[in-house]
Amino acid sequence: MCGIFALIRPSLFVKTAMDSFDKGKHRGPDESLFYTLKNVWLGFHRLSIQGLDNGSQPFEKNGIYLICNGEIYNHHELYAHMKKIPNTQSDCEVILDLYEKYGMEQTLHMIDASEFAFFLYDSKKDMYYSARDPYGVRPLYHARCGDMICIASEIKMFPACFTTIDPVLPGTTVCYSTDETIWYTSMPSIQPSLTSPHARIRDTLYDCVKKRVMHTEKPMTCLLSGGLDSSLIATLVNQARKELGYMEPLETYSIGLEGGEDLTYAQIMADFLGSKHTTIVVKEEDFLNVIPEVVRMIESRDTTTVRASVGNYVVAKYIREHSEAKVVFNGDGADEVCGGYLYLKRAPNAIEFDKECRRLVQDIHYFDALRSDRCISGNGLEARTPFLDRAFVELYLSIPVELRFTPCEKSLLREAFEGYMPKEILWRKKEAFSDGVSALNRSWFSIIQESIPEVVQMEYRDTTLTMEQFYYQWLYKQAYTADLLPYYWMPKYSATKDCSARTLENY
Repeated sequence: MCGIFALIRPSLFVKTAMDSFDKGKHRGPDESLFYTLKNVWLGFHRLSIQGLDNGSQPFEKNGIYLICNGEIYNHHELYAHMKKIPNTQSDCEVILDLYEKYGMEQTLHMIDASEFAFFLYDSKKDMYYSARDPYGVRPLYHARCGDMICIASEIKMFPACFTTIDPVLPGTTVCYSTDETIWYTSMPSIQPSLTSPHARIRDTLYDCVKKRVMHTEKPMTCLLSGGLDSSLIATLVNQARKELGYMEPLETYSIGLEGGEDLTYAQIMADFLGSKHTTIVVKEEDFLNVIPEVVRMIESRDTTTVRASVGNYVVAKYIREHSEAKVVFNGDGADEVCGGYLYLKRAPNAIEFDKECRRLVQDIHYFDALRSDRCISGNGLEARTPFLDRAFVELYLSIPVELRFTPCEKSLLREAFEGYMPKEILWRKKEAFSDGVSALNRSWFSIIQESIPEVVQMEYRDTTLTMEQFYYQWLYKQAYTADLLPYYWMPKYSATKDCSARTLENY
């Protein structure tokens, strides 16, 4: 991950802007550059993954400037198509050449299978643009203060005068010169003819993994909870590495409290892969003590997001401190795309199931995509999320819903990879990461709820919130004034008052 910052029509002191920009340095610990032009200031924190020697930003060509946090996986093919030779080894440079040749909208259609958030300034036309990938894997926000406009990777990077901050919506480009937002992507439609999709699912997901393995010059690792999603990604990363000639074993990491459900399954999967596996067993107080730091880092007060972020942040921190790896593969996005949440089994019909899956994908940038980005980038690492590749999302959501809405969650995905992993992993029932880090008889959410600080309990007055929700809100307001949470993530079709799957009637 990298961090980007742009200030259009700046009227602040340069130092004020730079101080705000510096709050995103964790995203790019390798190099930081701040560039001042007449009408715009640009900042870039770099994490070197591709084009290690000459990938510094901003890029400039013919008066067009670009800062980009992204991975453009098809940049070689795009340069071949344009019959051009790049000036650098950075994949992001291709955006400048595409824009100059085709304009902004066509550029986005050509790169939209990638992950990106960028700002582009065309000084010749006095045009300012931001753009974000289709599902919000890479973060981007914008805000106005008088005539000034600020664009940045995280909320904490905005100067204090910007009090109302909004996300740049996934799948859009914003032209600030015309105050226009353009959607360049939409949800896929169902293809009734796609009735035997197993081979397509298998081949498409493998391609999504392999291009992410190929597209790094730094060591990689996999988060491994022992659930279907992370195990599947680790399996395909392992396969791709062998095909590409990697000799050393794949690194995998799991984390949990003593007796955590995930730890046993993660070890089974690691043994099957032959990976160099590390199990991180954490004490309850260590998880509890990091909650304030996690809320500040992830910029969210959502209950399930905070719960899951604690383990995610601690394991990423461990990788940063004990491994050479800079690229971290995960299984995020599968539950949204493939309908893996247990509550979805209780959807009243197939149409409602499909509608809910699409809503979850559309809003994932507020929840799991945000969690994964902040926890991993907060430790100077880069997340790779193959399940949110547009090719896989479009394929899976185009499959007739009658094949996707089944008694066993994600049965199509499981069937497609029969034989790729031990059966106890392939057919393991869904266990949320925020639950799986703990034992069945002592759930993580219960540990939090019985350990909320006394000062928070004394201030608790708002009975529209649970005590836990109030705690996270209390922490959040100490750091931020802008609140971007549209709603609390909660399971549907259930009377439960808690977001943990362990409280569902069908758990």
